[in-house]
Amino acid sequence: CSDVFSKLINVTNPFLSIDNSNEYFVNINRTNYILYLLFSKTFSNIKIELFDISGRVVRSDQFVNSNNISLDFSKDFISSGIYILILKLDNIAISKKIYF
Repeated sequence: CSDVFSKLINVTNPFLSIDNSNEYFVNINRTNYILYLLFSKTFSNIKIELFDISGRVVRSDQFVNSNNISLDFSKDFISSGIYILILKLDNIAISKKIYF
């Protein structure tokens, strides 16, 4: 059974491409309102902004020298719905629609 699981993990790549050499992975725990971000490399300057559908900034955070980030939104009183996640990684900007 674990051999089959291992093969599935190797076949399925959960990372999304940033550019030709960098990737990122976004995972949302909708029960506890936690957002996990994993990058294929360490970025020296990371800015994360979350916008609601009306364009209001719900949260903004900055990190330095990181490749693994966990954000707890449970105290931010986020309601279920669609949000736009903006990632600024050194000189790269990415937007992603996410659902809570």
